[in-house]
Amino acid sequence: MDVSERLITLYMPMYITEGSDTSCGYCKGKKKDSSKYSVNSWQYHYQEQLPESQRDVNNISIGMQVEQLTVEMYDNMCNMGFRRSGKLIYKTDMLRNCCRLYTIRTNSSMFKISKELKTCVKKFVKNISDNGDSEVPSDAVNGFESSEYRFINDIVNAELNSKSFYTRFEPAIFTKEKYDLYVRYQRIVHNDVSGLKPKAFEQFLCSSPFPNSIVQGNSEEWQELNDWRMLKKDQTVNRLGPAHECYYHNGKLIAVAVLDFLPTGLSSIYFIWDPDYSKWSLGKISALREMALIEKIHRPYYYMGYYIDDCPKMQYKAKYGGELLDVCTNRYFPLDEVRPFINGSKLFVMHELKDEKPIRELLLSFNPGEREDVEGRNNVIEHIYGKNGAAIENANSTIYQLQSRGIAYPLQPPFDILSVGKIDHKNSFFDVLNRIGYSDNHYNFPAIVPGLLPLWQLMEMLQNGSIKKINNNLMLLNMVTGQLRAVRDFDKENPFIKQIICNVIRLIGLDNTAKALIII
Repeated sequence: MDVSERLITLYMPMYITEGSDTSCGYCKGKKKDSSKYSVNSWQYHYQEQLPESQRDVNNISIGMQVEQLTVEMYDNMCNMGFRRSGKLIYKTDMLRNCCRLYTIRTNSSMFKISKELKTCVKKFVKNISDNGDSEVPSDAVNGFESSEYRFINDIVNAELNSKSFYTRFEPAIFTKEKYDLYVRYQRIVHNDVSGLKPKAFEQFLCSSPFPNSIVQGNSEEWQELNDWRMLKKDQTVNRLGPAHECYYHNGKLIAVAVLDFLPTGLSSIYFIWDPDYSKWSLGKISALREMALIEKIHRPYYYMGYYIDDCPKMQYKAKYGGELLDVCTNRYFPLDEVRPFINGSKLFVMHELKDEKPIRELLLSFNPGEREDVEGRNNVIEHIYGKNGAAIENANSTIYQLQSRGIAYPLQPPFDILSVGKIDHKNSFFDVLNRIGYSDNHYNFPAIVPGLLPLWQLMEMLQNGSIKKINNNLMLLNMVTGQLRAVRDFDKENPFIKQIICNVIRLIGLDNTAKALIII
């Protein structure tokens, strides 16, 4: 496989602990003690063992800088719990992090418009209607006559009939007009005065790991997309990749939606708006418009990023219905059905009802995205990740087996789930000459992380020989020597390289790793 044909080109993944929950952009370290912990039994354990001043819960992410990525691969990664910020693709450690960040997706079939949102639509229609009329015929748009799609019709018709308001899709590239709006939005709406330089804006909302040809697109793609309101039932658009949708009113840029068009839907990354238009409720309108858009272009889902049940800034997403990702199985469950399980910022793991309790972490599938119902399943979070759960003992016993094959993972302290343990560098299995990198804890992944491949599955790959799939397929680029090479025999690689490869496998799966290029 040629370098240009790689599904993903990435730097070594890192496990980043920011020191305390005060660095969290969501809770700012102000959560109640009962909401800091992902599992009830660990909450009770730490409350009994430690004074409140010592009960620190960290802000933790697992991320990788990605230089090249196919849109299809990123679509899969979204359904594994990943998100992107520019070229950084990341997820959180749902077991140890201060907040539980659940991937949420929805569509019009899962959404019942509330009185509040109906009022927003009527106000928006009135604001952009040249005659100030908030009543727009709802049967004028092809393909959407039923009452459940009324908000789609109202928005689309109002925009088609407006002479003062329009939006335009274009490549996700830097312009001074967008940057100036971003600075104004961050300062006034978020009281953010740091990180507002043009380069920061470009890295955050313009750069992406997708090939330049995808970023730029072609004139036909953009024309199709900008004509989305006029599509008939049997028509669609071909656009895949990043885009900026620019909102204009009376010739002035008033908002920018930063989006990714994916095979399975539309992913919302960020939305900025002019504070002068605060009464327009543009944030709520943008979500409704984007739900209308996926219906018109026949994409199944609207990905709204992360949902945090106890965060006021993120709770609004529940108003749009939808389903949450169970990171331990990569299956989706209806938000309303799992809400009792996540109350108090808790983690949930759904498992089919059986007499026997799980004896280890559940099998993690890397063919994600399927929807399941809660009926016939139990929340087995305590049985697996609780203080007396099966995960720790199983993972620690597997670590000794992995060590015999030159693969190092830290033992999980049995009575301290918040600790990730340390690798024993004196272990005779590891050559002194191959310790490079072990001193940097960023590359040492914990033995147990929900949403990462369980160690028992990794061990099975080694035992049944399926790990050989990466041989002569996975490529490595050494940044020090400039050497680009294929992995010929995984078993003959040094311990540090094995560790990095296993970390990538745990993150994105064996098949995807075999088609990757890792920058060392």
